[in-house]
Amino acid sequence: MGLQTHLGNFDECIEVQNVQTKNSTFDAQYCLVTISLSELDSVNMGSLSDLESQEDITQIKNVRVRTTRELSAQTSLLNLQLSYCIPSTCSIKDFENFLVKYISDLQIDINFNITIPDGMCQTTHGRTLGADDWIAVAILIIIILLTVSSTAYDLIKKESKKKLLTAFSLFSNGKKLLSTKTSEDTIQAIQGMRLISMCWVIMGHRYSLAMESPAINQIFVQD
Repeated sequence: MGLQTHLGNFDECIEVQNVQTKNSTFDAQYCLVTISLSELDSVNMGSLSDLESQEDITQIKNVRVRTTRELSAQTSLLNLQLSYCIPSTCSIKDFENFLVKYISDLQIDINFNITIPDGMCQTTHGRTLGADDWIAVAILIIIILLTVSSTAYDLIKKESKKKLLTAFSLFSNGKKLLSTKTSEDTIQAIQGMRLISMCWVIMGHRYSLAMESPAINQIFVQD
């Protein structure tokens, strides 16, 4: 089987448009399907390195596992992501049902779950904004307006400034964040702890985003 994620050719798929049939016209849509394997402790699954030698999904069950502990620790990395180019007239639910029946007909002794997450099917027309999208846009606009207004007030008002009105000021908050001044009673070790914590957060987000994003092979991302 080799790779865990097959992204296919996104651009080539969605470029297929206005396909004529006897009854209708449709475009192509690109879908990224997630196949989750479950209850692997009852199956003779192998280590992730052994999966690279498998050329057929029906041969996965022939790979042996070294320890149950190793298997349980790697279960989350065994999800498969496969891309498909299907007609836009085919609903996500219908395509999920088709895939379930197709894999079931292979008679593989593995429990699996097929899902197509929201937003993982796309055509050239894109997607319309929903209520949650508009709420997010409204919140973002409000934050921008508060920031601009607070910064303008901070720069224009020279004396007797109200702290509440400068809470979103880029000028005041920027000076506080970038200031290197310390008082005599400051514990210097705190600064080092802040640096280590900041580096830890940045590194954690760096690897978490890489693990959550579609990748050709999550095994090498982990390494």
